[in-house]
Amino acid sequence: MRAYKEDIGRYYNMKCVEGSVGKYYQCHDGRQLKHIRTEERRQKDFRRTFEVYGCEDCSGCEHKARCLYMYDEEKDFAKNKVMKINERWDALCADTHSNIES
Repeated sequence: MRAYKEDIGRYYNMKCVEGSVGKYYQCHDGRQLKHIRTEERRQKDFRRTFEVYGCEDCSGCEHKARCLYMYDEEKDFAKNKVMKINERWDALCADTHSNIES
C-alpha cells in the first residue's frame, strides 16, 4: 500500500462533514478543522483557488507528530494543523480517473 494512503495528516484521509454550520474536516483525534479563508493564486492567465481549513487547538493531541508536516516538538509545540485544498483540481482528478477506468 502507498504511504500517502495511510498518512493521517492528509485531508482525503480525514472525515469530511457537511452540516448546518458548514463544511469541516475531522482529524484522526476527532478535532474539527474549520474553514478559515479562501486564497487565490495567479500565474499569468491561470488562476488557482484554495480553501484553507485549520484546527483551533492541537495542543495535547497524541497524533500531532504524525499529522503535522516536519513537526519538531521543541520548536513547533504551539503549531496547529492547517490545510489548503484545491477543490476544483480534486474534481478534475476524479473525473479523469473515472474516465480512465471506464
